[in-house]
Order: sequence, then structure tokens, then C-alpha cells
Amino acid sequence: MNSDYYNSDLNAVNVFKSKISKRTIKSVEKFFNENVKGNIDNTDFNTVSPSWNSDIKWISVNTRYMYDEFLNIFKSINLDIFNEIIDLKKEIRCYSAFFVTRTKCNKPNFHTDFNKTGNNGFTLMTPLTNIDNDKKGHLLYKDKDGKERVYKYKRGECIIFGDSFVHSTQPYKNKEVTFLCFTFGSDKKNYWKNIFQSIGTQQKNIMRYDKKYVNCQNENNRLGGSLKRTY
Repeated sequence: MNSDYYNSDLNAVNVFKSKISKRTIKSVEKFFNENVKGNIDNTDFNTVSPSWNSDIKWISVNTRYMYDEFLNIFKSINLDIFNEIIDLKKEIRCYSAFFVTRTKCNKPNFHTDFNKTGNNGFTLMTPLTNIDNDKKGHLLYKDKDGKERVYKYKRGECIIFGDSFVHSTQPYKNKEVTFLCFTFGSDKKNYWKNIFQSIGTQQKNIMRYDKKYVNCQNENNRLGGSLKRTY
């Protein structure tokens, strides 16, 4: 996409909403609680803890087998609009899948996930934990006028954001909250370096634009070793 997409509902650019089955949400939540939560020996997942004002953890899929399991979930989400937004060779590429979990956030840490990809890279987040009626712990973001706003997470709804969408966790405490997340975008080579620069430190292994499941450190070396932690 050559220009920013304006979302009038959120008064912000490059941010979208979609739906996911609540039955799927409940099934994934059950899987997380029984197989991932507290299981440090599960080699199908890798954990990264950003040095933010929070105890947030990114728990990413770490094997091709588990990636394929989560790809089925990704494909169940209606992302048809992105076929018109993302510059594609053939199909939308899911780069990785995550659980994101936290119990607190002491103060905001505003940041962007993607920059300079031409809106060819996106993050999708949807809550597994029911926080529909919680007053805090939602998503802070900056609208197109630079005003701080709150998007309230809802079970069964996904928020999806791309280039230059400035956001943070809304401060809260004393509640464990878990999200299902995906990163996805173009399957074209010419966008990959900027996309990888944005997300390459979030996981140990990643699905590349050309459908090859690769180690992030090896991929960084292949691209010239310019990857830096962004958190």
C-alpha cells in the first residue's frame, strides 16, 4: 500500500479490526493453560522478555510443527482486506505466532512494531483472557492527531496494526492476561529486510517471506548482521 489507511472508528492510521471465533479463543486458551503456561521445558516454544516497565513475555512458536498448528488458526481469521493492502506475490505470509502474557504494567512504553515496510508487515493481537469489562490493562495508542486514546480489548475481536502505529500497554496491576498474537505480511523479497528488522528479535525461529522456516540469528547474518534489539 502506498499510503496510510485511515480508521475513522479509532481516528488512527494503519490499524484494523477483525473477528475470531470465541470457540477458537477458548480452545487456544485451554491449550496455553495445559501445555505452555509455566512449562519451561516445552521446546516447541521460546520465551523473550522485553526490558519494559512490565513483566510481559513473548512466548513464540519454536518448531515448524507448532508453526503449522498455529497457521491453521491464523487462516481461520478473516483477513481478506489485507489482500488489497499488502503487496503480494501469491499469498499473505504468517511470519510467527505468539502468546503474550503479563500481570502488570507500571507505566507506558510507547513504541511501533513496524516502520518503513510500506504497510507490508502487521501485528495481530487478540485476548484469550476475558478483560472485556476491566477498566485498565487495555491498549493505549496515539491517534492521527497525536492524542492518547484507549482501545478496549474484547474476546472474539482482533486488533491489527502496521507501520508507525504508536501504542503501549495501559498501566494496570494484579491480573494475569494472555493474548494470542501473529505477525504477518508480504511474501515478496524486496520488503523482507525492513520487515525482519522490525520483528527479528521477537523469536528464535521465523517463517521467511519465501516460506522457509529459518533461525533468526542465521537470517540476520545472511542479511548482513544489521539487526538490533528494539526493546
